[in-house]
Amino acid sequence: MSATITSAGSLQAMVGQVMDLTPPLNVQPGTVLLTLRHGRPVSIVRPGRKLRRGRGLPLTMSPQGVVVSTEDVPVTVAVDDVAMQGPYPLTRVEAQLRLRVDDQDDYAGLRAYVERKGLNFAALLDAEVSHQLDRRIRGGLRASTSAEVYDAAGITDLVDLSAPLLDGLFRVECVVYATPTYHPEFVRAKEAVARSSTEAAEKLLELHEQAPLERQLSAARDQQLLEEATRRGLSLFEHENPELVAQSRQAELEIKKALIEQLDALRRGGGSETIREVLGYLGSTRQAGQAPPPAAIPAGPDGATVDGHAHTVEHRAVEPLPALRSDATLRHMWKSAGLPGEPLAIGLDASPDDVTVLAICHEALDPPAAEAVQQAFRDRVGATMVIAIPNVSSLSELVAGYLFSRMPELAAAQPRLDVIESEAALVIQLHSDTHRVSRFLKTINDPDSRILGPLASVLSYERLEVVGADART
Repeated sequence: MSATITSAGSLQAMVGQVMDLTPPLNVQPGTVLLTLRHGRPVSIVRPGRKLRRGRGLPLTMSPQGVVVSTEDVPVTVAVDDVAMQGPYPLTRVEAQLRLRVDDQDDYAGLRAYVERKGLNFAALLDAEVSHQLDRRIRGGLRASTSAEVYDAAGITDLVDLSAPLLDGLFRVECVVYATPTYHPEFVRAKEAVARSSTEAAEKLLELHEQAPLERQLSAARDQQLLEEATRRGLSLFEHENPELVAQSRQAELEIKKALIEQLDALRRGGGSETIREVLGYLGSTRQAGQAPPPAAIPAGPDGATVDGHAHTVEHRAVEPLPALRSDATLRHMWKSAGLPGEPLAIGLDASPDDVTVLAICHEALDPPAAEAVQQAFRDRVGATMVIAIPNVSSLSELVAGYLFSRMPELAAAQPRLDVIESEAALVIQLHSDTHRVSRFLKTINDPDSRILGPLASVLSYERLEVVGADART
């Protein structure tokens, strides 16, 4: 689709009718007279000069001429459906320029244009200027994305609209404006990122506004609790939740008692061989489920990461999966991009430098699907990291899957992970008998690291807290 001139006037109005010249003639200010012989341009006569035959007019034949305005004229063009790199075209680009007939080399551009087009040249001006601006705008933007146009605050840094038009016939006096209209899907994507950035900034401001003394007292209390738990040979979770720990241990004892009774019944009914077969089956099942959690797939060309694997984590109890949150815009993007399945939940966390998308999926993504997800959100929201957590049936699995994907070094330490829920907060406890987890806690709880942001975007808790106890030495 070609550009159209949308201004009330037209370039054709700059040119008068071809007329026979009868001396004496005066050329009016703001115009020039192009004299013609046999329909071809002869010379340019400027304002203030009186014409007589032999003095600016041919001596023979009936001279002709055409008056052309030299005032600048506003021209507004609209270019629709501009193709771009990435999934989003520009719906429209509208630009207004002020054009003037170029007087360089005694109006060489005007004389050359009339020579090529003939006496009907005025009727062609609107269409040819529109066509050239259409090609210039489309060609200048073809290699860019909507996000690059958005970040550049317009198209003037990407498209040269000030270059002469029609081989020097017109020069561009100024570009009044050049305004892109973005695709509605792109606008929704930008709004989703901005919304996440605003929420994260408000949280960060809230944290930084806490009184330094209060933060110091809180850190001191946490350290005191941790030291007291260590002296008693307990984890921080066990120290702070003795009733829950007692209930968990009682449940374990009851399970063990029931198992012993069942094995005793098996021994009486089927002999020791049956018991060995049962124990062998249980042992093989347990070993198959204890593979260490894999690290996330390495970053792609733009730093995006998609982890399509499940993580195995040791749990003290299996709690049900709570209600999860989904960003409606991201869910719509997933569908419109034709990505496989539909996520249980999806959210993002954005900062000026990074955008992380977290998707909770029903099934693991194969490599082509993982690459498609990565590319889709890199194009649509500028994602620098995309993490997909599959096959989760509990809150612990979800949390572990995310943290181990985001921090491979934490996954390598294989800590035990517990979650404690309340109405407003989710407390995540890490404990290891062989590694110091405090070094991980410092990174996770640092607001500038933004590690908990994506996780918070899919959970319904007002805040997330991560605590832990180092290995006892």
